[in-house]
Amino acid sequence: MYPNRPVWAEVDLQVILDNLRRVRERIGPAVRLMAVVKSDAYGHGKLEVVEKIHRWCDWLGVSFIDEGVELRQAGYDLPILCLVSPLPDELDAVIKYGLTPTVSDLAIVRALSERLEHWGWDAANAPPREVHLKVDTGMGRLGVWHAQAAGTAAAIAALPGVKLGGLMTHFPLADGADKSFTREQIRRFDAVVDELRGRGLGPGLRHAANTAAALDIPESRYDMVRPGLALYGSYPSEHVDRSVGLQNALTLRARLAVVKRLPAGTTISYGRRYRLERETTVGVLPVGYADGWRRSLTGRAEVIFRGRRRPIIGVICMDMCLIDLENCPNARPGEVVTLLGRDYSGEVIRVEEAAGWMETIPYEVTCALSERVPRHYLGSR
Repeated sequence: MYPNRPVWAEVDLQVILDNLRRVRERIGPAVRLMAVVKSDAYGHGKLEVVEKIHRWCDWLGVSFIDEGVELRQAGYDLPILCLVSPLPDELDAVIKYGLTPTVSDLAIVRALSERLEHWGWDAANAPPREVHLKVDTGMGRLGVWHAQAAGTAAAIAALPGVKLGGLMTHFPLADGADKSFTREQIRRFDAVVDELRGRGLGPGLRHAANTAAALDIPESRYDMVRPGLALYGSYPSEHVDRSVGLQNALTLRARLAVVKRLPAGTTISYGRRYRLERETTVGVLPVGYADGWRRSLTGRAEVIFRGRRRPIIGVICMDMCLIDLENCPNARPGEVVTLLGRDYSGEVIRVEEAAGWMETIPYEVTCALSERVPRHYLGSR
């Protein structure tokens, strides 16, 4: 990557650690914390983020086996939960790298037991490998349906080489204004735990809470919470309590490539959807939808230039977008514009605001930033 590319993201690692500490304070000392660093830490850079926070969390959460392998190869020995159930041909990596798989059916656990036998697992010399059983309490995605979950857990307990290390579920609506469905999921999850205990089986580590639930629903915290978005400083929705004081960790900046004066009536960008009503100074920024600055921001987004908000005009292109620089005297190529995060002036465009412009959720804003946007890391010590 060319080091002087005129668009970049600044990631403040100290802000991420501060956000983690705020979540820890909210959940209390008795609850463990899994830092979810999937999708390259939501676009922030998982290796850099984990290096900053690994001493302050109890588990790491990733989506896929390859993400867990990368963290192991980087030297991190925290427990790592892979949140997406593995395929049979990924089980050797699970065993080799000491990853904890999320399982959604008995078949994959049987396959793991068989692979352990192939690897020469011996009960006399090695502890069983833990799996975390996902219980579908209403998400309808991964997991054993809650009515059958206790039976599946009992079958897992009977297999050689494996152990039920945790029981988990996931909430689709914890960030909604109405928390009643989430509380119904909690009741279903508790019923599974009670049935397991009635069979003389322990559920292992119980965990369910994503960011929204960890902040808002104390009874969902169980033995461990799984914050992701909170670590990077965003709230999942307007219905989630903001008193914890999270701060966005990422700032997106670009330098003006071109500044030009255009006459009234000029149409701007593809489709000629924007027409200048007066003679106007226009700036061209070298950032577009190939960088993750989505075309859906057209006609909605603003940037910060010299401490003031300026509108993006015309359709956002693959590699460029244009801004109205009227009343910005002597604007010149090379000056810095802030598209997301905290400007040098103190003015801020929060990730949540950009998500509103895109008609999406904050998760997608930072995850969408492409690899061609260099990340510059602050607060690494």
